[in-house]
Amino acid sequence: MASHNYSPLSNLDDQSVEIDSELNSLLPSADFQATRSSPSHKVISVTPSIFYLGFGAVVSIVINLILLYIHVSSSSSPLYSTTSQVSLRDLKYSSQYIGLDRVTQSANNSTYRRPLHRINYPDVLVQITTRNSARRYPHIVNQTSNFLISNELSTIAQFRAADYGLTRCSIGSVVPSLRDLANTTKIYNSAGDPQGLHVDVWKVAFDGELNRNTISLGQRSSLSMSRQDKLATFSMGPGSKSRTPYFPCTSGGWYTFEFTASSESKDFGEVALRQDQALPTLGIYMRQKEP
Repeated sequence: MASHNYSPLSNLDDQSVEIDSELNSLLPSADFQATRSSPSHKVISVTPSIFYLGFGAVVSIVINLILLYIHVSSSSSPLYSTTSQVSLRDLKYSSQYIGLDRVTQSANNSTYRRPLHRINYPDVLVQITTRNSARRYPHIVNQTSNFLISNELSTIAQFRAADYGLTRCSIGSVVPSLRDLANTTKIYNSAGDPQGLHVDVWKVAFDGELNRNTISLGQRSSLSMSRQDKLATFSMGPGSKSRTPYFPCTSGGWYTFEFTASSESKDFGEVALRQDQALPTLGIYMRQKEP
């Protein structure tokens, strides 16, 4: 019989201890072993800063909801109405020279000075006709704008008062002498004879800014741009100068006028000229001066 060598149990225990010690030497540190062998449960603690942030977020949401409710509930009010829109043309122009009108009114300024004045030229100069109320005439820059008047044609002019505290205004016209007039200038009666013609100057009841691209006789009626007052009757001819009486004007305001053939003229022909600011000046203007 073959003989079998059996190790005592004590020897087996000693060998297992040695094997365990060798394996332990190959493993990571004891702390890591404990972590892997017995999983630990971490307790997440809420710090005060996180609590305050969460509380602030909740308060912010509540405030936004309250503001939204107030806005929606008051949307029917005219103050918050989204349907009532204000046109930019209706907004008042703010003065760029605040207080400049008081510079020369100091009590200490006793020296003589010439009164301040300013010449303005029309920002808008367009024609309307009684023959076709929907007819719109093209507009060119004011240095070369057309000033046309006939029995069926009138000219709308709009000026903006400069904001220098010059609150007395007057409308004027100037036509150079015959030798200084260009060939494009025509002032003649119904028979074709060159002579001075009478032109009525009307104040138009409209204080907003005109849209020069859409103005027509029909739109003037729809905008309630009726003739308010007849300021004067100009005699326009070669070498003529005319001006209306002064009227109060507000700095930064818009002032609209209509130039028509005089109702007293029986043989009115045509006035056709190009607005020219270069000397010798030709056309219409607005003069401003101190009160």
